[in-house]
Amino acid sequence: EFALRYVKTTPLHVPTLGSAEDTPDLVLNDANNETSHVMVTDADNTLGGKLKKAFCEPGNVAHCPPIALAVEVALAYGEGAAPRQLVVPSKGAEPQSFGSGAQLQAAFAAGTLHPGDLKPAVRDAVEAVLQRVRAHVLADKELAAAEKEMQKVHKRMTSKK
Repeated sequence: EFALRYVKTTPLHVPTLGSAEDTPDLVLNDANNETSHVMVTDADNTLGGKLKKAFCEPGNVAHCPPIALAVEVALAYGEGAAPRQLVVPSKGAEPQSFGSGAQLQAAFAAGTLHPGDLKPAVRDAVEAVLQRVRAHVLADKELAAAEKEMQKVHKRMTSKK
């Protein structure tokens, strides 16, 4: 609630998610802690570690958080005009380009897209979107103050006593 009060003052579209239980594909792992969700306030180097640990079973498109992030963040809010593309470099092969979640899921299900190639591409694409969001937050004095306050509260709540 605290953050939403400040987010409403920005020109950014804020998707509404009820809770992690309502959006299981966006939960990265079953740790049920700060490593299981992507936060706007995460440091730049945090997303890579979270995605590296994310559940991503080869061929399993029924539950694949990296694909869900690619669709819900990178393809929806990535740079450039729609249709946006997610370019996935591959070791020893030509990069693959995906313009939709259906294309991404089909390649993953067929085994032509490996989790080791997917995760870094999703990390980079999502990080680019988060950088733009963070820039808006820092440019707004109230949002920047709210972020600092949230960091203080988080630090107090997670510090060992």
